[in-house]
Amino acid sequence: MKVCPPLTPPCGGRISLSPSLWEGFREGLSTHRVISLTLEVYFTAVAVLLTLLSGCNSIPQPQVNEAAPPPSPQPAVTVVVTPELLDNGWYRYTDPELGYSFSYPAETRLKIGKSRFGNHSAQLQFKLPGVVGYQGMVIRVEGNPNDLPIEQMLAQLYQRSAQEIAPEDLLSQVEVITVAGLPGIKTSILPTNTEFSILFLYNQRVYTLAPVHSSTTNAVDPQALELFYQIVESFKVN
Repeated sequence: MKVCPPLTPPCGGRISLSPSLWEGFREGLSTHRVISLTLEVYFTAVAVLLTLLSGCNSIPQPQVNEAAPPPSPQPAVTVVVTPELLDNGWYRYTDPELGYSFSYPAETRLKIGKSRFGNHSAQLQFKLPGVVGYQGMVIRVEGNPNDLPIEQMLAQLYQRSAQEIAPEDLLSQVEVITVAGLPGIKTSILPTNTEFSILFLYNQRVYTLAPVHSSTTNAVDPQALELFYQIVESFKVN
């Protein structure tokens, strides 16, 4: 007959079970383990099913590619002028980035700048004897990346300045002129504080040269106009 090992009670004594009680205890323990395992498998399956159901019912959110913000325009800067002294006492300024150049009288006040949109400008204030008020000229260089013809660039400049559509007879109000060996136009249609502007195209840019005066002055002084044409005559592009 098979005899089971004795069990040790908490009090430290020894108890002995009969074979029939021992076999019953083992069967109950096995049944308990089977039930525990079955419940564990059941709850695991339920958890997996709930996860699948919740995934089916949820609406996937589309991924949004946020576009990077456009670069902010660079702030306007004033370029340090380092002109070249000429033999006649005038100075010659050469733009270090674009390469254009022009000469001007030594007593002229020159201010070179670059806007936050990348447009170049040169402002010249003439010192004229006996003339009160601002008299000078301005040079503006703007991009023309699409190589638009001069008439389209003139229409764009007019629309931007006047805030209205350019007239159809725009070119009938211009005069053909040569600047730096290049064909250009002279027009008085642009709404500025001057009598006229000279425009020409070079290297995907449009150049605008114009005499300017203060709002308190009715017109460009003849001395200023003479200096203006002398500076235009000295204008070169590279």
